[in-house]
Amino acid sequence: MASTSTVSRSQLNAVYRRVILSLDAIDYRGTHGIQFSLSDAERWCCSIILNPAVQGLSTFGLDNEAPIVFEVIGQIAGSNEEDFPDDDGLSVRLEARQDFVSRLQWARIAAALGTLSEITDGRPLNLSRVLSINARTSAVQLRIQWDTPSEIINGMLPAFDGFGQLFIFTSRTDLPFGQAVRALFTLEYSLVRRQRYMIASLMMLTPV
Repeated sequence: MASTSTVSRSQLNAVYRRVILSLDAIDYRGTHGIQFSLSDAERWCCSIILNPAVQGLSTFGLDNEAPIVFEVIGQIAGSNEEDFPDDDGLSVRLEARQDFVSRLQWARIAAALGTLSEITDGRPLNLSRVLSINARTSAVQLRIQWDTPSEIINGMLPAFDGFGQLFIFTSRTDLPFGQAVRALFTLEYSLVRRQRYMIASLMMLTPV
């Protein structure tokens, strides 16, 4: 694969505009060109057909289709007094910040996921592993999860910051509660006991 240093800034900007999308925008942007494509033997990834093609995309090992990188800005739900990891396992739940703009954006999250769940063949995807409503506050919560590298012991949550550096959450006190965080993730689904579950797979989590 060629070095990304050989790609012009305009080409990078073109890729950025096409494959990095704010999740709350999906509901009014529409789903034209968006589909779930088989990424391995067990998972289908939400992707976008790039038509017209983006010049230089082959540099990233891609052709005319690319996985969509979704973005949300919110805050980590819960508190450092809860068990770690919680019943969700190796995951983190995000919700809206308390400011007006954040709450407006997060009001569209459930609708956006519902829209995406219906673009697959057959019945809509089960959203119970990616979307929940806080019973106490009624806040919409987005569950983002990731697979733990084999060298990291169970119970520690690895993430990558904006510079690609690995850092590890070893307890809930490590999590940046009360801070705005930006999460980048892909949306996928897999078949579990004849149910098709959507999941959000973390790529990057960093304070804003």
